[in-house]
This record gives sequence, C-alpha cells and structure tokens, in this order.
Amino acid sequence: MSAEAPTSTQLRRLGAVVILLIIGIGYVVSWIPDWLRPESETWAVTVPVRDGAGGLEVGSRVLVGGMPRGRVVDVGDIRTKQGPPRSREMIIVEFELDEEVVLARNAVIRQGTSTAGNIGFLDIKYVGGPGQTFKPGEDRIIPISR
Repeated sequence: MSAEAPTSTQLRRLGAVVILLIIGIGYVVSWIPDWLRPESETWAVTVPVRDGAGGLEVGSRVLVGGMPRGRVVDVGDIRTKQGPPRSREMIIVEFELDEEVVLARNAVIRQGTSTAGNIGFLDIKYVGGPGQTFKPGEDRIIPISR
C-alpha cells in the first residue's frame, strides 16, 4: 500500500511553519552578539564644536591600545559651558567601554578617522592615573585631547 501525496493545503501549512521557524531562529541568532558582549560602562568625552566630531557616529569603535574595546552610543548633545565665546559649545560623545577598562580624569582620548577619512573612532592613548579616578555617581566626562 503506497502513501498518499500531501494535499496543497498541507503543503501550504508546512511551508508556513518552515518560514516561521526560519524567522524565529534568525531573531534568536541576532541576539547572540549581545549575549557574548562583556559588561560595559558608559563614559562621555567632550569635543569643541569648532573641532567637530566628524566621522563619529553611533556604533563607531572605541580603541584602547589599538584594540576595539567599546563603541559610541550617542553623539551630539551640545552643552554650553563658561569660558571664552569660541570654546563654549561642546559636543558630547557618549561611549561604552568594557567594564574592566576604567578611565580617570586625566585620560588621553583622541579622535581619529580611517584612511578614507569617512569613518571616525575614539582612540584612548592613556587610561589615566589612579589618583584621578571618578567617584561613584559622578559624571564621567573627559575632555578630548588634541
């Protein structure tokens, strides 16, 4: 006795189930990088408007010692501070760093761009000294170095 061929309704249902499974697996797989990413802390660096934050955008890399250790999460919240008129406006660039990287007030952070000049990144040259660390709850904002 031979098996009957599936009807067109059964084939459509099977196709729908397969498509839903593929979409579900794709959704779950898209979260894997977030699960594997180490815990991070949010920091901020100020860039004078006159210098600009060219090339820096959400998702730009943050390098420590030439190795990627974080990413930019926000760019552009302009704040006004006291001082000479030309230096009053600052661009705030917020970035996440791996939890084991701790910055101090005297950290040396430079803005860089790729060879093509269209992709920006933050390069942390020096994390700062132990006597200059931020206290818990204190704003972690560091001026960018030139």
